[in-house]
Amino acid sequence: AFCGSHDGNIQVGWLSNTNSNRELSKREIIEDGWDSKEAFDPVFLDSWVKTPTMPMLVDDAEYDQDTTDSSPLQWRPLSALYRMVKKSSATSSSNGKQQQPSQQHERDYISDAFGSDSPSWPSDTNLNAAEFASALASQLRPSSSLRNQQFVSTEAVHDHPIDIAPTGGTLVMFDSVAIPHEVLPTTRGERLVMAGWFHEEQQPFPEWYGT
Repeated sequence: AFCGSHDGNIQVGWLSNTNSNRELSKREIIEDGWDSKEAFDPVFLDSWVKTPTMPMLVDDAEYDQDTTDSSPLQWRPLSALYRMVKKSSATSSSNGKQQQPSQQHERDYISDAFGSDSPSWPSDTNLNAAEFASALASQLRPSSSLRNQQFVSTEAVHDHPIDIAPTGGTLVMFDSVAIPHEVLPTTRGERLVMAGWFHEEQQPFPEWYGT
């Protein structure tokens, strides 16, 4: 299963097949899996959606030929939410007989492209975690396939907390994107910590960027 990131795109939440507003458990998401009756699909943020600049400049009622002609850029990057879904493709062997379908994955975009200046995005640029999650949830397409699904931010997924004592020689490894975490204050003694991150290769700028 995809979790934390996909193709360099960060995971921003989960999509659950439930109408309930109950608090979702991390254990439910991991153990149920995305193929279960109540699946939890990781939701990723694609921030390189190629979008023409012209339609985004002004409304038709405010069209100004001089303004649009002065823009040197034809494209702008916008964002969109997507999940990974399975697709089946039948394969053929050398003797022409069909083999068992092979399971592959493809992106399923569940929102239209949006940006900080989109009408559907809040004008406030200083959003807290809850407001940011609400803004992302409002981008979901009102389609029948998403009607019974609930967007849940990664910060909203809670489980029974695990306290790890700062004992010498302790190594803790976890997905810092998908798992909420915190470091508590040191109340006595001295704590020495060495922190590090494993990063995916940074996404290259698309060829169309800046054109």
